[in-house]
Amino acid sequence: MSETPRPASAPGPCAELGLGRPDLTPLHRLALGILGCPDLAEEAVQEALIALWRADPRPQRPPAWLARTTVLRALHHLRTASRRTKHECRAAQGCELHLDPARGLEREEVRARVRRALDEIPPEFRVPLELHALEGLDYRSIAERERLPVGTVRSRIHRARKRLCDLLAGAA
Repeated sequence: MSETPRPASAPGPCAELGLGRPDLTPLHRLALGILGCPDLAEEAVQEALIALWRADPRPQRPPAWLARTTVLRALHHLRTASRRTKHECRAAQGCELHLDPARGLEREEVRARVRRALDEIPPEFRVPLELHALEGLDYRSIAERERLPVGTVRSRIHRARKRLCDLLAGAA
């Protein structure tokens, strides 16, 4: 069953927007230049047309508004695809770390080396560093817990970090 053609005098949705019968080829070409994918470019143009149709109040220059909105929709698609790719890569890398036994052994070796280096640091410096780095306490909380001035906590953590770096550099 074929559709009956619309009479030429009947206004379409684009005529209601003040566009008449627009040529969407330049908009499609614009989106295609940004996205590089014909399907996504068509989607961006369609989204821009829908946005124009929903716009209240109507823009003064619909063709210019439509071009700008097409660019913005295309850029949105590009950012979304980039985020999705980045997230998927991160998830894949996380899976690789858990599946690769060599990586697990390497991580354990590094932890043991850090633990040995921490054990060589005197307790007066090591404890504030561990409270800050491992338990996530801030300087004020450590100062209250250890009954020390905040400045002393800061300097001890600084010295402990420096000593830890020296010990790890020497072990490597």
